[in-house]
Amino acid sequence: MIKVFFGKDPGYTSHLAHKEWEKLLKANGNPDFEVYDGFQNPVSELLDSFQSMSIFEEKKFVFVSNAYFFMDSKARKGSIKESAQDYAGLEDYLLNPSEDTDVFFVVPGDVAKTGSPNKSLSSPTVSLVCADIPSDNDMILYAYQRAKEEQCDINREAAALLLERTKGDFLAFENNLNKLFTYTKNVVVQDVIELVYRPLEDNIFSIVSLLVKGEVSKALHVYQDLTMKGYDALSLLPVFASQFSNMAQVKALAEEGLKKDDIAQELSLKPGVVYYALKDSASLSFVTLLSVLKDLGQIEKDIKINQDDGDLKMTLFIAQFAKTYLRRTVR
Repeated sequence: MIKVFFGKDPGYTSHLAHKEWEKLLKANGNPDFEVYDGFQNPVSELLDSFQSMSIFEEKKFVFVSNAYFFMDSKARKGSIKESAQDYAGLEDYLLNPSEDTDVFFVVPGDVAKTGSPNKSLSSPTVSLVCADIPSDNDMILYAYQRAKEEQCDINREAAALLLERTKGDFLAFENNLNKLFTYTKNVVVQDVIELVYRPLEDNIFSIVSLLVKGEVSKALHVYQDLTMKGYDALSLLPVFASQFSNMAQVKALAEEGLKKDDIAQELSLKPGVVYYALKDSASLSFVTLLSVLKDLGQIEKDIKINQDDGDLKMTLFIAQFAKTYLRRTVR
């Protein structure tokens, strides 16, 4: 059996895959299994595992997280060179898999419909499992379920506020649930207010706003607060890039002579958002903002491919922002 899990929320996709994985292992008497990471283990190593027999068990079970190679080629940002990946071998295996091996692949995004090795996903031997983003009601029901498992309680208002503050991000929702249940056995709205901070996008917006004003120390404080809450550099980078990308688009249109309302209409943004983007980017040119986005992309590459320390990279990016991009005194 081969199953490929994919979806728009990597946290929920992983949750769904692990849930089914646990059922599979339990149904087979909790056998030994092997776990691999697509960011760390080349496809050739995965194939060796799939095709080798288990010494102690009749059947073999393999779980592969971060199977990024099933994503669109433009979205593939793994630590292994594409030229070094044995995609042809993976395609052959998916078309003719071993009956003695069950494999779960977890894709950190959507799968591509064409290209190598994705064309083999249409094989009848492969089951594609789309992890549809759960509805708000599903998330609240999940909070009830987790509360029951932890012998705790959470009321609907508290669960709804938690969902709002985590912006529907399943991993953030679950991590904060665990924190709340550790803090109290009966979670109410006030607990969420005190323990679950405002949405991540708001925090990143705050950091970006502080950075463009040269207030590096305050920006570092907010960033360090986020890392203490469990966010890592890879989860924060896309939000940073989104904020600076919006600012760059607004700046580009403004430099072309468009007025605030015209920019808002062009980018489908609220006039207030455009106003603050223009205000915050007053000390930055469009070219400089492109440089910021390029450097953020390099940081992501360094973390994924070179295995650099993500937290250190982001801390240095923030600490050196004013000197690198503003060319003015840091406060």
